[in-house]
Amino acid sequence: MASKRLSNYQILERILEDDEESIIDSPDEDEGDDEVIQSDHNSESEESAHETELEWSDDDNEPLSRHASKDSDSFYLSKKKCTKWAKEPPRTSVRVRRHNIMRETPGPKGAAKEIHTMSEAFFCMFSMDTVNLVLQQTNDYIKSIQGKFQRERDCKFLEYEELLAYLGLLYMSGVLRSSHLNFKDLWATDGTGIEFFQNTMSFNRFLFISRCVRFDDKNTRSERQKDRQTSSSQRVH
Repeated sequence: MASKRLSNYQILERILEDDEESIIDSPDEDEGDDEVIQSDHNSESEESAHETELEWSDDDNEPLSRHASKDSDSFYLSKKKCTKWAKEPPRTSVRVRRHNIMRETPGPKGAAKEIHTMSEAFFCMFSMDTVNLVLQQTNDYIKSIQGKFQRERDCKFLEYEELLAYLGLLYMSGVLRSSHLNFKDLWATDGTGIEFFQNTMSFNRFLFISRCVRFDDKNTRSERQKDRQTSSSQRVH
């Protein structure tokens, strides 16, 4: 590091000497200027000033000696001299670091290893008890509003397979990225709709199920909310 810095000093001194010679030999300069150039000066203070200029960078206000090293030719420095990029790829015949060692086999775990169909994958996320609860609460709500319909077929009870089909359509709408799309466009019959949706159920039936689907008992909701608020307040105190 010291030899490299000395060579930089020598280069600067040569540049300064060349400038002085060009000024002295110039015919346009008068004798007064020559006397000023040839006058005595403190070389130690000037050298220390050059050393300070080399020691510090104007960009990031950090000493350049901090970034210089014997193997500086093995990497590239960023503009602000704070990031290094190696010129050669790292060695592959070294021991893998402990935090990079995978101790678990990647892939599905537990019950997900036995999945072979889409329905089995679905029930890994939603249990059978959850689906039955949604089915029961939805049919209870349909029963409470049947008197508002003139035709019984417009408010039929929801069946188990139909509920699974309804949830499947919701998943498909997400797969097709139709969150900002009108659902009616998915049932369009002018060739722009999706046949999968049309063959599963009618658009009116889909809207009816979307209106009636329930995940809890509406009659006991207020009581459960009070119990939840009471338990949360007790935990706070």
